[in-house]
Amino acid sequence: MNADDQSVLVTIRSEGEESQLALHLAEFSAQCVSSNACTATQSSTLHVPHFTTEAVTLENFSAVTSATLTINDGAFTLNLKQGSRIAAETVKSGTTTLKDVNLLVLDTLTAELTAAGDLRAQSNGAELYLPSILTGDSSASAVLKTTDLHVHLASGVDAEPEITTKLQIRNLGSDVLPVILRNPEIDATLTLANNSLQVESQARIANRTVLLFNGTHSLASGTGEGIIEVPALQFGAGQESMSQFFFSSPYEADLLAGTLAATAQLRWHQDDAGRFLASGPISISADRLSGFYQDVALLELSTTVAGELADLQFTSNDNLHVQIGSIDPGLPIEDIAFDYTINTAKATLEVRDVQATMFNGTLSSTGLAFDWSAPENLFALALDNIDLSRLLAMGAYEGINATGRISGALPIRVAGSNVSVRGGTLQVLAPGGSISYQSATGANTGNAALDLVNLALSDYQYDVMEAEVDYLPSGELILAVKLEGISPAVNEGQQINVNLNVTDNIPALLESLQASRNITDALQRELDER
Repeated sequence: MNADDQSVLVTIRSEGEESQLALHLAEFSAQCVSSNACTATQSSTLHVPHFTTEAVTLENFSAVTSATLTINDGAFTLNLKQGSRIAAETVKSGTTTLKDVNLLVLDTLTAELTAAGDLRAQSNGAELYLPSILTGDSSASAVLKTTDLHVHLASGVDAEPEITTKLQIRNLGSDVLPVILRNPEIDATLTLANNSLQVESQARIANRTVLLFNGTHSLASGTGEGIIEVPALQFGAGQESMSQFFFSSPYEADLLAGTLAATAQLRWHQDDAGRFLASGPISISADRLSGFYQDVALLELSTTVAGELADLQFTSNDNLHVQIGSIDPGLPIEDIAFDYTINTAKATLEVRDVQATMFNGTLSSTGLAFDWSAPENLFALALDNIDLSRLLAMGAYEGINATGRISGALPIRVAGSNVSVRGGTLQVLAPGGSISYQSATGANTGNAALDLVNLALSDYQYDVMEAEVDYLPSGELILAVKLEGISPAVNEGQQINVNLNVTDNIPALLESLQASRNITDALQRELDER
């Protein structure tokens, strides 16, 4: 029997609604050698403008197929040929809507239903295009390609499906993510057998492998285990920087050198609310990482964060260590080292034995227990042997030069993102130092007292300097300075005591220092010099 170029219009009723479908047979032929042995070949186009069931609604569903159906002794074999396509303008199910769905058969899809009721299917290529996946207020997109697909659905109530396939996911995107990834791809091998799903996969961004996963999940118990690995990612300038992972980023940040790696051996289960909770050891390693965030440069950070995850709460090992070459927001802090412990269940970060260098002196702290759930946290920072001449040179204060070494203590309060100091103290180390100050208004201001102070400070040798330090959450630094010393130009070198109030806005100072540099170029120069 043969039929060519036939069209059929069918009306169907579902969920109380009538729908029409149009079936166009471009070619149809059938040959039977007996009542139990027939072969039919067809090329057809099917179009359904609207169709609704309890589970799904279809809008403008269409299928262009070329297939051969063989019946032999109660067994059915369907070969869906290469180039067959199934599409829908809209697919709705629950709160999820798919737009412009397109399934393309790249290689013959064979499905066989045996006389015993077993279903087997296999294909070496099919692509599913999902350019618009809408769920609530969020949207996503993806293209899924399956190869080496093998499906076995045995008959019987207790029969469990068996499926193996290689899956490639590309063109991934979502407006939930704060970034647009460059060429994200996932390759996975999936095996479903004995009610257990095994997944072996890798994820790539910008053609670099960034994540490996190998795990097994029991569909019956909702439990599983797996190994997650971030292979050693080596960063460098240009094409090897972290910014190359993104088309655009909402952050002014990048990694330009160093290595980052991570491993986790996780077990997971579902709680009574249906949430997945994971547990197991985790390790994240950073080796000489260098980069920047906004105008703050970071050089050569090395640490290993290792610990245990328990139902998504992380507790680190004791006394983890970090070493940082420098942090430079405009005023470099160098050779930073400290030990730390993290406990997310208690919302605490404990930091101990802080050491750093700044202006040829040292900064140190016995440590702090930072509770990020608390309204504020307090800790004390000790300064020792700070070179006053280097400090003033970084500030680029015109008309003033000074020498001396200072030490002191700063009680620091952290409340949210605000940092403040109340009642800090500084004092000069013996034998003191000198000040040379040239007033911008000149020697004669018309104010005798001010002219005397300017004259004294033009060449001032001091052996006592004490300062009270307050730093306000607004960024305003207030110094109440007491000086004791002599000036050869005043009172024939008799002792002169001077009280000064000095104020400065530290954020504005840092901005002025940052404005004189390109953060990427400055960081690269630092890296080249090391």
